[in-house]
Amino acid sequence: MQREGKLLKPLVEDGKIKIYLHVSDLFAENSWFVLIDTSLFLIDPGRGSRSYLEELKNKEHIDMIQVLLTHAHVDHIHDLMAINSEKIYLHPAEKRILLDPSLNLFEQLSISTAFSEQINFEEPEKLRSEWKAIHTPGHTPGSTCYLLVDSYLFTGDTVFADSIGRTDLPGGNWEEMESSIKLLTQLLQKKPDLLIFPGHGPVATAKHILKENPFFSQ
Repeated sequence: MQREGKLLKPLVEDGKIKIYLHVSDLFAENSWFVLIDTSLFLIDPGRGSRSYLEELKNKEHIDMIQVLLTHAHVDHIHDLMAINSEKIYLHPAEKRILLDPSLNLFEQLSISTAFSEQINFEEPEKLRSEWKAIHTPGHTPGSTCYLLVDSYLFTGDTVFADSIGRTDLPGGNWEEMESSIKLLTQLLQKKPDLLIFPGHGPVATAKHILKENPFFSQ
């Protein structure tokens, strides 16, 4: 946790970009807060991210908030409806997961939810130019990784430092995951110093994943 009392510290400071991390107490899910100038991009608002955002507002000047969802399982969207955001980005193939409590796992955890068809989602491809969305199905149909300025890759539950996301949960598909791994392997090989910010666990370099992650080092 990047906290010192109420003083939040960025994990990364790179020119106009600051990246903060909040770790949820639900399944230790990583919520990433990316500040570019005064625009905040919140990637996967897990439980507790709303409170963290309020603390962050006391430290940073934030004019606009947009939410980027890597996928729609409960631990990654728990605080979604509590965040007052201008836009929410979600791959179209993932909307069915988000709207069905039996698929997004709210039901299995006996957590109430109020998502509806009326939520207005933007397709990730419409993000501003600093971002590139990469559709990586496998963990779920609409799982998406977000590449920021060719230097930082937010992978959700597709790739972790030393493993990959499960494919035995609702919406999972091993064959699609294999294809996504092949696609991401090409990117990681081209950019060995790329920093990977996963949905769970520590940050890793592309070089580390290619060498130590058994799903990439074969």
